[in-house]
Amino acid sequence: MIPMDTIKTFVPKDTADLAFSKWKVFVIGCGGTGSYIVPELARLWSENDLIRERIGSLTVVDPDIVDDRNVIRQRFVPADVGQPKARVVANRYSNAYGVSIGFAEKRLTADDFGELIPSSSFRNPILIVAAVDSPESRRAIHEGIAHLGAKYRQAVYWLDAGNGKDRGQVVWGSTMDIKNMAIEIERSLAEYLPYPSVVFPELLEDPPEPIPVIDCAAAVQRKEQGDNVNAFMGMIVVEMLRQFFEGILTTHYVVLDLASMDMLPQPITNAWLDEAWSKNGQ
Repeated sequence: MIPMDTIKTFVPKDTADLAFSKWKVFVIGCGGTGSYIVPELARLWSENDLIRERIGSLTVVDPDIVDDRNVIRQRFVPADVGQPKARVVANRYSNAYGVSIGFAEKRLTADDFGELIPSSSFRNPILIVAAVDSPESRRAIHEGIAHLGAKYRQAVYWLDAGNGKDRGQVVWGSTMDIKNMAIEIERSLAEYLPYPSVVFPELLEDPPEPIPVIDCAAAVQRKEQGDNVNAFMGMIVVEMLRQFFEGILTTHYVVLDLASMDMLPQPITNAWLDEAWSKNGQ
């Protein structure tokens, strides 16, 4: 029996294989956090030989247009104002790093999820990197993944980044079927981790009182979001991606508090898997 406190590495085995699979990566949201994720991921893709072998494609998805509030606070410049965020980000960092980044200038919804996100397979698993700022967008991802996962053996991975003023979390997931976690307790490695929406179900919930929808740029202007939290979140995302693709990631999620300069990781252990399993009615 593997000890309950043994730290496991998050490595695909049943639904993908790091050595042979070509991952289709989708970054959903190119605003506050997404505008920091894409350039650093493109840089990593271009310079890291191992990751270059493992990422087959990178596509960014965002419906918004760059406005004056986005300049400086996000990774945009004055000349970008009036241009689609997804197109600007894809073209700029394709040219900067000599990689091919696709883009879609639309909002991801549950109804058109299948049009934007292709079918997955062992050879071509899907990795969704979500940098969205609304429960509605996360519900679209949750529902779309549920459909793809049921049809294609859950070869769909989801990394979610969400934050408030000075706090945030980055969390991985690869299954909605909590029963899969029982398998992991007998393994030295872990592949089946609960999706972000399972670990933090509040991500899918609307606030108790209706409030105006405020994007990241407006939140910064109103001092409802810190000046640097998006940049920090973006770097944590890319570092977790690097560790995952190199087969050395041992963290399920990270909680960040910039106000106190704390960063708390949750290691992947049998004790944590057992706790998460228990919380979800097992």
